[in-house]
Amino acid sequence: QTNAPTPIMIYSAEEGIKAGGGSFVSDGGAYIATITEAKYCKAKTGTSGIEFSIETSDGLKAQFITVYYAKADSTPVKSGNSILNAMMGLLNIPNITALGCLMPT
Repeated sequence: QTNAPTPIMIYSAEEGIKAGGGSFVSDGGAYIATITEAKYCKAKTGTSGIEFSIETSDGLKAQFITVYYAKADSTPVKSGNSILNAMMGLLNIPNITALGCLMPT
C-alpha cells in the first residue's frame, strides 16, 4: 500500500477526441500562413521570446507559438535566433523593435 495521491482525472483518449480540434492546426507540417499577432514575452526563467499567432491559407489558426531568442543573461538561444533570422530574411525585415515587431520596412 502506497501513499500516492488519488488522481482527480484519468486520461481517456475517447473523451479527448470528443473535444474536437475546432479550426486550429492539429497536424505538424508546412503551412502557408499569415502572422496575425507577434508579441514580446518573457519566461519565468527570464528568457526572452516572441509569441506568434497565425492563420493558415485554409483558415486554420495556431496561437501561442513562442520562439525564444535570448536567455536571461542576454546570450542567444541558437535555435530561436536561427528561426527569427530566417523569418527576417524571408520577409525582408532588417530589424525587430518592440514597437514594430516583425513589420516590414
